[in-house]
Amino acid sequence: MNPWCRPLKDAPTDRPAVTLLAAPSVPEEAIGALGAGSEEEGIPLVWERLDGEASALAREAARRSRLEVGIGLDGRAASVTPAKFPEERGVYLHEEGPDLPLRWIGQAAACLVKGEPLPPKMKEGQSPAGLPVPEPMATLEEEDSEEEALVAAVTRIVMEALEKERRR
Repeated sequence: MNPWCRPLKDAPTDRPAVTLLAAPSVPEEAIGALGAGSEEEGIPLVWERLDGEASALAREAARRSRLEVGIGLDGRAASVTPAKFPEERGVYLHEEGPDLPLRWIGQAAACLVKGEPLPPKMKEGQSPAGLPVPEPMATLEEEDSEEEALVAAVTRIVMEALEKERRR
């Protein structure tokens, strides 16, 4: 199982992650693409199925996320928002259309968590250099445990930074 993108019910409760709420009609490949983008930025993603429109799902996901950033995906659109974004302004990021840049949306959510600028927008299957993105390789159990340790370290650093920011 991918330690970076997993169903909420299978995720460790002590590991903060961006939360994705996806409509039941959304294929798992779309969820995987969002998770890959988030993983590229070093932030885990957990997901759950829920009926609703992308913007409303993103707001609910942000409320559920320990990192206070949520993604909503309804099959027609994708939205990303932080929990503290004013509801009257809608959501922070909203993309619609048949060719949603899902990997980029996952990256954007992770960058929002880290307080970094959004990455350059690319077409699906394209790397920053314009080259095709290679398919991910299967990981060995030893690599999984190294990834788990790295995820735990990054999570600890992010949580400490968030706590310092809250104290201000």
